[in-house]
Amino acid sequence: MNVFVQDFALQSEEPFVMLGMVENSKPGSCLFKGDEEERSLGYIEELRAIVGHRPVILVGVAVLVFNEANELLLQLKHGGVWAIPGGLMELGESAEETGRREVLEETGLVVGRLKLLGVVSGPEQFVKLPNGDEFYAVTILYSTNEIAEGELRADGVES
Repeated sequence: MNVFVQDFALQSEEPFVMLGMVENSKPGSCLFKGDEEERSLGYIEELRAIVGHRPVILVGVAVLVFNEANELLLQLKHGGVWAIPGGLMELGESAEETGRREVLEETGLVVGRLKLLGVVSGPEQFVKLPNGDEFYAVTILYSTNEIAEGELRADGVES
């Protein structure tokens, strides 16, 4: 796999880095394994109060954001893990709305058209959190190279 990292991002210790194209990567291979499931999620907490730690299906969206140089935006999550913007779908929200909301919340960027890359699901997407909660992640993966507006910033919660 060939990875290119811009020096300024690493030297400035910013929570974002732009990577060149990553070859032979498997979409979704490490999505929803971080700390984002442990934050307050409203209806998921209500659901957990009813079902306890039993496995549930959670639908999320992740977005590969590329700039004009075709570099991939990654953000440094708490715990030192690099990831793409994404998160869980809220009730009544479309997948595209989830993707745009998560990119805006986590990076400060407003993105345009989203291209559907695929859906990652199956037994290999099973997660058991340290608190005992279990879930199967269904991750809808999009890409975009349309950054409409905004200034790149860390949200202070997830990155």
